[in-house]
Amino acid sequence: MPKFREGGIAVYGVSMDSVESHDDFTEEIGVLYDLLADPDGDIGEAFGLDTSGGRVDRYTFVLADGEVKKVYDPDRYDPEGHAKAVLVETRNEFVRGG
Repeated sequence: MPKFREGGIAVYGVSMDSVESHDDFTEEIGVLYDLLADPDGDIGEAFGLDTSGGRVDRYTFVLADGEVKKVYDPDRYDPEGHAKAVLVETRNEFVRGG
């Protein structure tokens, strides 16, 4: 995550889990980004995700200038190396001076 911060890129994780669950998860594995609790699914729904099952699939959204610029669908991207691919693409396409 330091490379994202160095590039001026903020990273947030959002899930339908509770704040307490996020706190436990952060402590357990040492998460290096902010986790946002969305127990009612409002954020997920705002991004067009199906929240009816009480959970959502893991997607990556790149936002810039107040809009969604790119969506990474978990079925189309290999989790291995995903963060690096997002970093490179985001720097190249959306970060000024990237």
